[in-house]
Amino acid sequence: MKIQGCSKQIELFAFFVFFFYLFFLTAFRSVEIGNDTIAYKNAFEYLVSNGVSQDFRLEKGFQYFCVFIGKIFPDFRFFLFIHSAICYGVVAYYVYFYSKNKYLSCLLTLCLCFSGFTNILRQDLALVAGIVAYLFLKKGRIFAFVLLVVFAAQFHSTAYCLLILLFHRLFDVKPIYLFPIIVVVLVLSAANFLVSPMLLVSDKYAYYLSSNRVGSGWLALGYYMIRSIVFYMFAYYSFFPDSKSRSLTMSVFIIPIFFCAAGFQMNLIQRMADFFFIFAVVELPNAYVQTKRMQTQGTFALLSLVLIAFFFISLIFKPDWNFLYPYSFFWN
Repeated sequence: MKIQGCSKQIELFAFFVFFFYLFFLTAFRSVEIGNDTIAYKNAFEYLVSNGVSQDFRLEKGFQYFCVFIGKIFPDFRFFLFIHSAICYGVVAYYVYFYSKNKYLSCLLTLCLCFSGFTNILRQDLALVAGIVAYLFLKKGRIFAFVLLVVFAAQFHSTAYCLLILLFHRLFDVKPIYLFPIIVVVLVLSAANFLVSPMLLVSDKYAYYLSSNRVGSGWLALGYYMIRSIVFYMFAYYSFFPDSKSRSLTMSVFIIPIFFCAAGFQMNLIQRMADFFFIFAVVELPNAYVQTKRMQTQGTFALLSLVLIAFFFISLIFKPDWNFLYPYSFFWN
């Protein structure tokens, strides 16, 4: 019992050290770290000086968030500190209370969250609000789920895509039926039929149609597509305790595949997949613990190694994807 208790304490200590380390790297980074950090710094300073604007492209919730922080701490470094504390605080809570294997969850947090938390700042706030919404949905509290999705959309309009989870029973399908549908979505995306419906979500993203983000980033999108399919296949062949939990969990892994497929022509659509990928931080390790198939466990171990390798390879050899390397703190 003493050995088991000591092991638990070591796990807890490692858990907090890991999350504090990621928080430290994110909160105290230079503005040159992350694709959009400088753009958000300029937006923050503009909003602090001029207040919330109807003509500003950013969502109102994010504008009010910037103004509120800026009135107390006008330095952008405090904004990064508070933003990082919120994001990693929610993810740490999610992992600590709901993950059955915290070590694997920490690994997935590094691979799935770290880059995003230094780049897509307003979507990050929507993502962590989406985590709370998802937890309410798992408890059957639909009204609270919808309310939190609407709240998340005040920071990034694409958060409305989470409402698809209300129809999760439609997504527990076999791979033999799923993959033909993916092919159709890929063809429609390549033919540019899916860009215009995207604007129905919000006209704030109309500028993407004339930017270099249309029809670009196929290498990264290809990787995200393959990753989402591997996640789905692993989850599908794992054991889940009951049909209700299985359908909701499977929808978390199926929906990102469609967004990745649809995003080949406009990678903003692929960003919607991030709202579901973040749930994998807990759901994949839980599936790993529940499965009794040694082959599936071996596949997950291999997947973990591939995720780590890809994270560092992209960090070093494709720095333009995230601008995380070479790393520097704000005091440098």
